[in-house]
Amino acid sequence: MRLLAIEPAMIHRHAWLSGRDAANEKLAELKATSDDAWKDLEDGITKAWASLSDAMKSAKDRFK
Repeated sequence: MRLLAIEPAMIHRHAWLSGRDAANEKLAELKATSDDAWKDLEDGITKAWASLSDAMKSAKDRFK
């Protein structure tokens, strides 16, 4: 009867691949989160710019 020989390099490679897969999954999760954050930032900046534009127009009209 012969036992299956598992070399340490094979175990290390499997662990490395599992770690890489986990890192790729986390990276994809962070990318999705950062896309949402950028969209929130864009929406906030758009609203702030509109508000600032309205305030500047109002101030300009007072000086006429």
